[in-house]
Amino acid sequence: MLCDGRLVCGCADPYGQRVLGDARVSSIREVWAGETITTLRAALNQGGSSFCGDCPLKLPLKRDEQPPVRPLDAGALPGRMFIECTAACNISCTQACCAPETGITRTRQAGMLDFELFRRVIDEAGPSLGRIDFFNYGEAFLNKRAVEMCAYIKTHFPHIYLYTSTNGLALSEEKARELVHSGIDEVTFSIDGATPESYVQYRGRGKFDVAMRNLRAMVDEKRKAGRDLPY
Repeated sequence: MLCDGRLVCGCADPYGQRVLGDARVSSIREVWAGETITTLRAALNQGGSSFCGDCPLKLPLKRDEQPPVRPLDAGALPGRMFIECTAACNISCTQACCAPETGITRTRQAGMLDFELFRRVIDEAGPSLGRIDFFNYGEAFLNKRAVEMCAYIKTHFPHIYLYTSTNGLALSEEKARELVHSGIDEVTFSIDGATPESYVQYRGRGKFDVAMRNLRAMVDEKRKAGRDLPY
């Protein structure tokens, strides 16, 4: 789910070009069983779909290989979702399609994921979800309610494996410690350098010391609280 509520196939659609539906006007159930995605499933069973366009996740069939045929009815609701809080980012990574200079935010109809839309989607899909990847394009924690969203997911649906990836720079030390207690299962800090000098070769405008400070704060809080998670 993009931060404006539109639903796309997966994480390889940075500019929202392959839209399956819109959670602002439809339920997740309606989109999941809707004409667009049902037609797509049928086309994939026949060997491919023009809907997929230039999606890099496509797997071409080998010579004489028959396409795998899967049920058109994929169940009432999905088992996994990516939730995008925002497509905005606070740094500029080398060759990243979500760097501010690419204009990715102009491809979204809202800058930040609305909390009430988020809550409605999670309340509906939560019972069926086994995993939520709480990020997509942009830096999730630029959304001021991102930590609250994590806590909402784990409070209401503790069975969901909740994972996020962050550059660590939008968190304050206080928010980093709060995230530990949200119940989140796994957090990746994308740092890409062991020294300030190597870090900035990739993470343009980033601050190595801030990222490491917030990482250390999470580790410290986890140890002080005697928690096994987040990993």
